[in-house]
Amino acid sequence: MKRRFFNDPAHAHLLMLSCFHRRQFLTNEFARMCLRDSLEFARERHGFALWAYAFMPEQVHLLLYPLRIDAVDAAFSRRQRDRGEP
Repeated sequence: MKRRFFNDPAHAHLLMLSCFHRRQFLTNEFARMCLRDSLEFARERHGFALWAYAFMPEQVHLLLYPLRIDAVDAAFSRRQRDRGEP
């Protein structure tokens, strides 16, 4: 079954990400700080507001709101291309 992606302008996006093989990479403070700093950099670079986030030992939940129409596409299009998705 092929995944479908939706990007409606002016709608928030909930992203749920799991660590590789559900390993608990986010159990130490340094890893969480690096992730938080990376999110801040991506937020500034790609133009989205980070409304909420939750870091758990093996997963991350993000609630993003695009400030530009192409913000989510710009942030994730490279990842989709690298994986061979449209």
